[in-house]
Amino acid sequence: MQPLLPRLRALRRPGSYWHLHRYVLDLDADAAAGPPPGVTAGAGPALVPVNQADLDEMRATCPDLTDRKYDQLRERIGAADITAYLIRDADGSWAGYCHLAYRRFVDHYLSHVVRLRRHEVLFVDDQVFPSHRRRGLHVYSIRRRCELARERGMRTGVVVINDRNAASIASYRHVGIRPARRLVLVRPFRVMIQIPRRRR
Repeated sequence: MQPLLPRLRALRRPGSYWHLHRYVLDLDADAAAGPPPGVTAGAGPALVPVNQADLDEMRATCPDLTDRKYDQLRERIGAADITAYLIRDADGSWAGYCHLAYRRFVDHYLSHVVRLRRHEVLFVDDQVFPSHRRRGLHVYSIRRRCELARERGMRTGVVVINDRNAASIASYRHVGIRPARRLVLVRPFRVMIQIPRRRR
């Protein structure tokens, strides 16, 4: 562990604090929504549960897939509490990945533990590769995961997004997210502070 004094000094540096929000969404409310903007009904994008063959093909054809993420996706093949999906574009090419977590989720990157109730599901670890962006695929992946979570009896979705990630916030607004809690990550100490929202 780093000595205390350098970490205290680091608190003054830009980027020492990350501001985030935890949002919730009603999965049933999205059931009647139409096709995601930018994705034509029947065009053919798909979410494919991660498997070794498809993951290896993604690794061979997608330079944006890092070794660290490849290893993490491989570890999640067949996992009980988190389902990883590979995003396939309408032309059959691999476009990214996304996840659903169904129980307590430990986010080591954000030093944050998300505890889920019985009918809650966490939308986490979304990535559309740069070459496939602006086609509506992120919104598609969110809507499709809403369907898959409803099939498992889930009623409420949860997602944590950095306030600076305007693109993800805009995508999730298509399914009606509502802010539930403010979060502040104190990076030098790797501590997440949770601030409940005041009820009006």
